[in-house]
Amino acid sequence: MVIVDSETQPSVIQLLPNRSLSWRHNKLILLSIIIVSSFISLRFILIGAWVVALFCLVELILVGAAFYYVSWKLAYREVISTSDDNLILEKGVYMPSQSWQWQKSKVFYKEVIGTHPLDTPQIYIVAPKEIRIGCFLNAEDCAALLSYLRKIGLQSRYTDVVNISA
Repeated sequence: MVIVDSETQPSVIQLLPNRSLSWRHNKLILLSIIIVSSFISLRFILIGAWVVALFCLVELILVGAAFYYVSWKLAYREVISTSDDNLILEKGVYMPSQSWQWQKSKVFYKEVIGTHPLDTPQIYIVAPKEIRIGCFLNAEDCAALLSYLRKIGLQSRYTDVVNISA
């Protein structure tokens, strides 16, 4: 998902993985699973098969951990901020864990297009080194990102066509 706030100065482009549900909604689904599993395990406890309740508890812990892990991975974001002279790229979950800043005139972007029809383009910010951005974006979001990069004044130096899927 590409979110652009160009009304503020500096302009901000946020790149986020597509998420079907927020953490709050995941907790509600997990709560409903816990309620149903509790009724089922209570029934087994009443007939004397308490071991089933232990397996149910282990299952709920594993499902809860999986929900948390996926939600945490999908909280990752990349933020591109631009002013008249500078471009700032920040990557991280909840807060920036990596950050780069360059003069905007010395930065360009590079697009690597795959040969297979289902390959999404790979987009790099190129300054002294190449940094891939938006690796989690789908093809439509990549096209939107490329459009916004052009709007903020970044130049494309070249486009490569390679066999990405190999």
